[in-house]
Amino acid sequence: MDPEYGRFLVTHANNQFWTAFGNLSPAKMRKHCSQGSWMNESTAVRLYSDLIDAFVSRAIAAYEFEQRYLGLHRRIAGKGVYPSGEVGEVLDDLFGDVDAYTTLEPRQTDELDALGLLAAARRAQERLASLC
Repeated sequence: MDPEYGRFLVTHANNQFWTAFGNLSPAKMRKHCSQGSWMNESTAVRLYSDLIDAFVSRAIAAYEFEQRYLGLHRRIAGKGVYPSGEVGEVLDDLFGDVDAYTTLEPRQTDELDALGLLAAARRAQERLASLC
């Protein structure tokens, strides 16, 4: 875990994701998650950024990134705080890339393997860094 951001792996709705809250204990974070009071657009962007960073740094594998990204997308969209503007466009583009990821062989021309997904995540990371 990254002590600089105090990231914790939290289970919420049977999905695991990284959070970027400072000094909250896992118990307090579970409480905030269950109440739904912690989520806003800024927090959503940070959750996506932390997840992308974890994948790009190879802390998690492509299949884990796919599962976590899709789960995070469902939760954030369900809360009605999906990022707007150019940041939302970057995340939408990455959603398409995550959706195109497959481990099946042979791949179609519009499908991505783990390296293709990693390249897409790096592009999204760079684009988000320039916007935020």
